[in-house]
Amino acid sequence: MVLKFAIAAGWVKTPAEAKKFAKSGVDVLEMGSYTITGSDGNQGGRNFHHSEDMSVVMNSIGLRNQGLPMFLKKDVGEVFSVVPKTMELSVSVAAFSVVHYQLSVKMLAEAGIRRMCINMGCPNGFSPDGTPKRIISFDLEAVANVFADLRVQFLRAKHRPHIAVKPSPFSDPFQLKDFAQLVNKCGVIDEVIASNTFPNAYALEADGTPYLGVAGGYGGLSGTCMKQVSIGQVMQFKKYLHSGIEVSGANGVHSGQDALDYERAGASMVYVGSSAFIGGPRAVNRIIEVYANL
Repeated sequence: MVLKFAIAAGWVKTPAEAKKFAKSGVDVLEMGSYTITGSDGNQGGRNFHHSEDMSVVMNSIGLRNQGLPMFLKKDVGEVFSVVPKTMELSVSVAAFSVVHYQLSVKMLAEAGIRRMCINMGCPNGFSPDGTPKRIISFDLEAVANVFADLRVQFLRAKHRPHIAVKPSPFSDPFQLKDFAQLVNKCGVIDEVIASNTFPNAYALEADGTPYLGVAGGYGGLSGTCMKQVSIGQVMQFKKYLHSGIEVSGANGVHSGQDALDYERAGASMVYVGSSAFIGGPRAVNRIIEVYANL
């Protein structure tokens, strides 16, 4: 198995950003995540923080995006024109209801998108009153309904897209197993990405004020502190998923050694997120080059 590399969702949402990361040596460039209605994200203060050694990365950026309909109408053609043929384009969608997932997938299919990611673990959605929105990964009835719709739409399709799903990390091994069994039952899911950031983390400055200035100081936790958690998720999904379903790793990929550790755990691809956001294509290429020499 040859490990593949991808730019994780969250950082590339416009043609200009896609053009920038088209210079990286990744196999997959993931756009989004996009929502049906679009969003300005979490405004009003600092929404991203990382420690100097990248051991702790927190973000409460929120699902800042122009909306899936606008992306497909205005930008997707230009994005395809700037991405080299050696790089696959994936479009990630996120939602807080079954209906919006169903609509998003239908729109992607009608637009001819050949690779899509169903982001089920985004922790940064908040209502106007500050109440966090439900993370659908943990509502297995809703997950089952989304997967049932995927099965109806694509099971007998002559040419169906590559479909990935990205849940939050599961601390309960039984819930992880139940999620995996729903993936197996669906029959049209090709990849599970393990995993999204850990939701509702909170960090303080030395003076007691929160690192993050939005969403009450809460944010999704990633960085190398989450690498072992996500590697554990990869290994459990490898155990429970059918052999034809790929498992990819995300969280804490900041070095070639990090990538190799995920490969040894059984991942077929790793998604680089924060390092790409902070260091750009050069940082991503450095990870790939070091990995290749290990």
